[in-house]
Amino acid sequence: MKRLRHYNKELAVVLSVFGSSEPAAMAQYEELKQEIKHSLPSEAEIRMAVSSRTVLKNLENKGQKFYTLPEELANIDRLGYKKVIVASINLFPTDEHEHLLKITEGFKNNISPARYEVTMPFFAKAKPTNEFLKALDNKLRQEHSPSSIVYIAHGSSNLCNTGSQTFLYVKEYLKMLNPNNYFFTIEGAFKYERVLIDIKGSVLVVPLLLVTGNHMLNDIYEIKEELDGQMPEDFSLLKLENTRKYFVDEVQEAIKRCSI
Repeated sequence: MKRLRHYNKELAVVLSVFGSSEPAAMAQYEELKQEIKHSLPSEAEIRMAVSSRTVLKNLENKGQKFYTLPEELANIDRLGYKKVIVASINLFPTDEHEHLLKITEGFKNNISPARYEVTMPFFAKAKPTNEFLKALDNKLRQEHSPSSIVYIAHGSSNLCNTGSQTFLYVKEYLKMLNPNNYFFTIEGAFKYERVLIDIKGSVLVVPLLLVTGNHMLNDIYEIKEELDGQMPEDFSLLKLENTRKYFVDEVQEAIKRCSI
């Protein structure tokens, strides 16, 4: 086919993030993008797509132009890349990841002859999830010596997707690590309610969020105040080296699959 001759560029990577209206949070995504870029061949293209329409509008009002995943994939296809990696920069395999898969499959099956690969969210594999949570819990207890730790994730209202099962896995594993560990979400399954916790002694409230966006500044801070607890200073998962390394490694593994 004549159109195939236009696909003469080798590799493009698109980071799919939820996004945030907070400049500091978007800066963390940008730092991850640069870290992944440094692991790629020099000629590779790397872009970042934002899935939240509200965030897109807020950023545009500030003069910052970003695009959705379908828009970025269309741009990449127009430029003629033969291999496209869609990096799922999400913690849990919930609605955001499921939507990403559907979009990518649509391009793969109906639009582009390019080879597509999708990476896995952070809490999608048992072994790295166990290792990360164990190391994080040990670190927090050594540094802050709390009686109890309350971990707060974003959550999902859809109980039918695989992410809901992953929430339960993380909740149970944290409880296995220490009976005084608690896991809640801001919304949806396992939503936080004060009456569900019988805590005595000091409390550390830990956001299980990639970046410090609005949920961090508002919802989780209110939980901390209600529990009369403390929070790790300037904390988000994307600031941790192990978190960033996971996403970098996932992209590298996807590139290998694309080359088979």
